[in-house]
Amino acid sequence: MNFTMFFPRLVLEWNSLGASKEQFKEFTDGLALNQGIEILDLRNNQITDESTVDLANALKHNTVMIEVDLRWNSVGVVGAKALWDVLQQPSSAILKLQLCGNFIPDEISSYIGPLNMCKKCRTGWFA
Repeated sequence: MNFTMFFPRLVLEWNSLGASKEQFKEFTDGLALNQGIEILDLRNNQITDESTVDLANALKHNTVMIEVDLRWNSVGVVGAKALWDVLQQPSSAILKLQLCGNFIPDEISSYIGPLNMCKKCRTGWFA
C-alpha cells in the first residue's frame, strides 16, 4: 500500500489482516506514508497487541486520520497503551477510536473514551 492515491475512507473489515504479522506490518508502513485516508475500518481482522503497536507507530506519522475502528479484534493492554500514546500527541487528528470487543480491561478503556471526547470538544467536532 505504498502509493499516494486518495481514499478518504478505507473499509477492510472481516479480512483477517492481522493473521500475518509481516503483511500487517507492510500495511501499516504504507499507512504511515498515506495522508489521504481519514477513516479506517479494521473491524474483525484478528489484530493482536503486537500488530496494534505497529498500527500505533503508523498513526504517529499520519496527521489526517480522524477515525479508527478496531472493534472485535484481539487488542489487549499493550495495544491499548500504544494507541493511548498516539491519542495524547498534539499532532494526532484522531477524533474517534472504537475498541469494543477486544481484550482491554474496562479501567483502561475508560481512560481512552474521555480523551476522545475531549479532543472532539476541542476541535468543535461532535459525533
